[in-house]
Amino acid sequence: MSKTLFKGAAYLTVAGVICKLLGALYRAPLTAVLGEEGLGIYQLVFPFYCILLTLSSTGIPTALSKLIAEGKDPERLFKKSLYYFGGAGLALSLAVFFAAPYIAGLQGNAGATGAYKAIAPSVFFVSVLSCVRGYFQGRKNTLPTAVTQITEQVVKLLFGLTLCTLFGNTPTQKAVLATLSVTLSEVAAVFIAMAFYGKKNKTLSGDTAGMKKILQVVFPITLSAIMIPLSKTVDGFLVVNLLNAERVQATALYGLYSGAAESIVSMPVALCYSFAVVSVPEISSDKSDVGKRFDAVYYTLALGVIAGVMTYLFAGVAVRVLYGGLSETNAAVLVALIKTASAQVVGLSLLQTLGATLVALDKYYIPPLILSVGIGAKILASFALIPSPLGILSCALIDSIVYLSVAVAEFVVLMILSLKRNRVKTVGNFALKNNGNQ
Repeated sequence: MSKTLFKGAAYLTVAGVICKLLGALYRAPLTAVLGEEGLGIYQLVFPFYCILLTLSSTGIPTALSKLIAEGKDPERLFKKSLYYFGGAGLALSLAVFFAAPYIAGLQGNAGATGAYKAIAPSVFFVSVLSCVRGYFQGRKNTLPTAVTQITEQVVKLLFGLTLCTLFGNTPTQKAVLATLSVTLSEVAAVFIAMAFYGKKNKTLSGDTAGMKKILQVVFPITLSAIMIPLSKTVDGFLVVNLLNAERVQATALYGLYSGAAESIVSMPVALCYSFAVVSVPEISSDKSDVGKRFDAVYYTLALGVIAGVMTYLFAGVAVRVLYGGLSETNAAVLVALIKTASAQVVGLSLLQTLGATLVALDKYYIPPLILSVGIGAKILASFALIPSPLGILSCALIDSIVYLSVAVAEFVVLMILSLKRNRVKTVGNFALKNNGNQ
């Protein structure tokens, strides 16, 4: 990996650490301010909101960075994506805003209506922000992405706690103000991102990509991104019903895994995401360089293994610091879950980078295809193992095995593609040499 790209990954890694620390700082006081009812309303809104964000913005930065790195005109591409994806984001925002009473009603809590309306505009702003981030990432500049990520967290923390404390008189009002702070954080991030864009020297060069080409890249990336959240939704239906425990206890055990263990595992995975981001423009700009295909993968593997081992070794410390209020029995279960799930740090981190690498090589549908097979196997394994004496630990074990297996499968595909490339290059050089001798 070049020095410039390594610096780009460093920007995103540092930003990731800061964001995780700010998120941890925010979560505890927010929980205290919202109270149980307010937190419940907030949690009703957020999963649905995350799905909308995945649909409206996940693939955009990767698609733009790939196409710009391949030589497409960055200015025309940015304006075209802003027009289409910004428009799609606006449509989704309006749909959520006006459908808020119906969505809240389906969830069984009309009090969530205001929270849905407060968070609805953020879908539009995130779509715009994704376009700006993709523009700069394609030009191998990750600083705007890093700065806007930190901006989001800082504004959300300051406004969320301030608004809830000063103006929230009821749990419902506090939940609305907490979700409003999310929207304000995205507005602030967009202003910062556009300030970066305004300072950039903009020149027209190369041709532009049609919308069909952009969607060709965006769709499979979005498909991959939404698969794991959807599989977690399936877990919500399966795990509690399959566990050999009373419903209240089964729900508590599932909460320990999905709410606590997975949140700890996701922290180092988010830090490794920087290598996935920088690998796309690096590989797309020179697909003939086979070595570039593996640079980010090796860095991700090294960082993922270190992070996974640290997660395993310090599971007990993490539980005492972050979840000190748990009973001794639940704390012991959570430690065991984190240790069993620590291998997921390696698997999920590699999935990010390998998926990005294959997309950069125009193999758009290989990552979602392999991942879909893995998730299918995961669901089948759940029926066999969750009712067994392993119980809730089987969830962590299944996820660890599946994510590592999918990562290995994608790595094998990458190796095959690279060996074919080397073979073609070798045969071509041999033919040129012989022709020259003749």
